[in-house]
Amino acid sequence: VISFLRRMDVFGETELRLKFLQARESWLNSVVAGVPKDDPYLHLTRTMEVLRVHLFDIVTQYRSIFSDDGDHLIGVASVNNFDNRLLFTSWLSKKVQEFLKILASDLESGIN
Repeated sequence: VISFLRRMDVFGETELRLKFLQARESWLNSVVAGVPKDDPYLHLTRTMEVLRVHLFDIVTQYRSIFSDDGDHLIGVASVNNFDNRLLFTSWLSKKVQEFLKILASDLESGIN
C-alpha cells in the first residue's frame, strides 16, 4: 500500500510515515482496550504480551517500509529538513509512556 501511495505522489514521505503510525496506533489501542480489566494481574500480563508482540511487529514493519537510507528519495528536493527518525522515536516513546501508566494503574489496583 505504501509503495502504491508513493507512486501516486499523494502524500510526502513524512505524511506517509505519520499515516502509517496513526493507523497502527488506532489498531493497537483497540487491541489493548480489548484486554479484560477484571483482574489487575491478568490485565497487566496480557497487556504486556499484547504490546510486546504487536509493537515488535509494528517496529519491524516500519523499518522495512521506511528505510532511513534515503534511496527512495532520490531526485526529491531536500526542502523539508525534518528528521523522520524523530517522528518514529517520539511515537515509540509515547507508547512506552502509555504502558507505564497502565503498569502504575494495575499496581495501584492491587497486584500482590
